[in-house]
Amino acid sequence: MRTSQVSVRTKNSRKYWLAAGLSVATLGLAGCGNSSSSAGNAAPLPTSAKALTKAQGGNGYPASAKPVTITINTDLDDPIAGTNKRVYQDVFVPQFEKAYPNIHVKVIDSKDNSADQALYSRIIAAQHSHAASPVDITDSSILPQMIQQNAGVKITPVDVPLMKQVDPTLLKATKYLAIPYRGSSVVLAYNSAFVKSPPTTLSGLLSWIRQHPGKFTYNTPSSGGSGEGFVQAIVNQNVPASKENTFATGYEPSLESYWEKGFKTLAALRPYIYHKGFYPDGNNAALQLLANSSVWMVPAWSDGASSTMAQHQLPSTVKLSQLSPPLPGGPADLMVVKGSKHQRAAFTFINYMLSQPEQALVADYMKGYPGVEWKYAPAAVRKEFGAIAKSYAPAWASQFNNDLSQKWQDNVAAG
Repeated sequence: MRTSQVSVRTKNSRKYWLAAGLSVATLGLAGCGNSSSSAGNAAPLPTSAKALTKAQGGNGYPASAKPVTITINTDLDDPIAGTNKRVYQDVFVPQFEKAYPNIHVKVIDSKDNSADQALYSRIIAAQHSHAASPVDITDSSILPQMIQQNAGVKITPVDVPLMKQVDPTLLKATKYLAIPYRGSSVVLAYNSAFVKSPPTTLSGLLSWIRQHPGKFTYNTPSSGGSGEGFVQAIVNQNVPASKENTFATGYEPSLESYWEKGFKTLAALRPYIYHKGFYPDGNNAALQLLANSSVWMVPAWSDGASSTMAQHQLPSTVKLSQLSPPLPGGPADLMVVKGSKHQRAAFTFINYMLSQPEQALVADYMKGYPGVEWKYAPAAVRKEFGAIAKSYAPAWASQFNNDLSQKWQDNVAAG
């Protein structure tokens, strides 16, 4: 399946966000088992629409209002791994419609990038002609273009009261035109049967790799975001703090001169990598090496690794941890599109996606971080994520990532 992306990224960064449909079957591992996903972590719904609206901060779609249908465009169109459920149609929407029976949600699947772009063209054409938008909400790959074109409705606490529980920096990154409802980050996946005390810092990780030759690897940066995130963390060590935000929001190639020392570190690390420099092709391929104990530690996506573990596709001794400072990650966002005829109902849906019941479903079915800050997440969610319930470093804009992959190929792989 295709994955939703951070709204400040371009299409090329879609490899970053593994979601519920991670195809763990492609790992080819033993002991498949059934998914442990269930709605058991979801907080109970209030008993009335009035109580529900109050619990979410007020201003929801009134129970007395006439029934409406809102449409959401999404990339999350494949069944959740290990189940026959689709994330919106069978998980999020039924819970929402139970709470708001006078709002029906129609889900429009984005089958591929060309479909996304065709929809984007229709949205912009409708806005230029002051016509109704073909969709009310989107979380698909067109979000960066939509933000650039100012094509979303600005989010305010009046429309989305629960936005007060969201990290303000994530809202600023979207110009308040989109809001995160889930997130993920690169973490360390390690086999505790062999690694009793995993490193807690990047320098500690580098020392561990040198002390355990052949027991660590990462996928090529161009083949998946977990390897890319590890490389980013290494080369980012020498970037001045005042310049770090530029890598996430802009593009100044001259700043790449700060990467030189980091690439030397990565090149010097090659003899200590699995098979003296074997870098697997893709996030799943790295997890496969961890699964068969060829290596003891790899960088992995939090949601991808958690989903794989929940389906018993990795040994029970595999655990996840996060470094300090943390490895890169980012959110997936929702936007109400300008021209929506049902903005209040659409914002009610987005606000509900930040509520405790839906945030529990995000964690339970998608193994995603909450869209709200950790302190506002359901207690069961905070407990489930344990050692990785932390913030994450910002991922970089795609132009920098493209350059990073090419420079890694030239300076590390080719060596």
